[in-house]
Amino acid sequence: MSHKSSKSTFSLVGMGLALGLIAGSFAYTSYVQEKSTINNLSRKPAGENTVSNSDINSQEALTAIKVATSKMNVEALKSEWIQKLREKYGHMIHDIVTQVQLKSDSNELLKLYPQQGRALFGSIVDGAFPKLSAQVLKAVSSMLIYDRWLLDNTLIINKMDLAKQNTELWKKRESLFGEDAKRIWSDKISFEEERRVTLEEAVGLLDSSYDTNMYERIAILQTAFKAQYDETMDWDAFDSTGILSKMLFGFDSVQQELAALSNEQRQIEIDSIRRSIGFNELSINKKSQQDQKRERRWQKGYLYMAERSELMLNSSDEVLTEALYKLQTRYFRHEAPTIAKEEREGIMRFDIPRVYGLN
Repeated sequence: MSHKSSKSTFSLVGMGLALGLIAGSFAYTSYVQEKSTINNLSRKPAGENTVSNSDINSQEALTAIKVATSKMNVEALKSEWIQKLREKYGHMIHDIVTQVQLKSDSNELLKLYPQQGRALFGSIVDGAFPKLSAQVLKAVSSMLIYDRWLLDNTLIINKMDLAKQNTELWKKRESLFGEDAKRIWSDKISFEEERRVTLEEAVGLLDSSYDTNMYERIAILQTAFKAQYDETMDWDAFDSTGILSKMLFGFDSVQQELAALSNEQRQIEIDSIRRSIGFNELSINKKSQQDQKRERRWQKGYLYMAERSELMLNSSDEVLTEALYKLQTRYFRHEAPTIAKEEREGIMRFDIPRVYGLN
């Protein structure tokens, strides 16, 4: 991106801010602990309950199978991702501009495997690009540092004048990437496209900002939209459509936090988020009632799916259709024909992701 820019461009750039190895080890640890327990039992005095050698051998064999299975699953995952990265980046992996793009793959693995995602990513890059792995991992790490800095400083930087904003942004970029920063942030796209891409990057950062406070996310998202569009949009009309809340509740980081709460605590948090965004109390109460209606429906749906699975396993083809419809009628009454029709068409409404605050 050029150092020379208009007010809108600087504002946009500033808002870009707003954006199993362990499994095997765990299984092995469990194995050691289990084996230790078995050995302790086998040393008990004759008067106490004892465990026979055959029982010990069976338990050790079962644990060994679990360890082997975990290792096989991790190796299969690594092989799949190694092939994926080679096909996606192999022809240009020597280029720093390509290397920093692997940040998205790192974030994807972390989202799928929060505990071991970082370690898995490092191992996968080693396997995919052994000669350049250290260089690639350094590039991705530097970009993640930059992203973290953007999130931490979004509100501060947007209070600066345009020249100061630009200076701070390029100072940080060049401290991490040197001369390569100019290539990574080159201005080859139009103003309109840059505005769209910048906002998407900000949203992407917040989507995976698992250690960012909820109300910091809200402030950053609000500031991002206002800085991008404040001169061209009726903000009150825009905000009243619920776009901000839909975007915020769509973040994986937000959904993980909400999923960890009880239903009562979750509703309090959702109400508080809506209040912070600007919903009035009447709207908050109305939406809260809708949320609880959806909650009851989802819980009913989960019970239905559990019984449906049992039915599918244990019923013969001759009686399955009738038994399934009875089950649907028991759970959904007058909606049973609709549920049955959807399932015949391959639509399983309770298999779609649950998004708290939205569905």
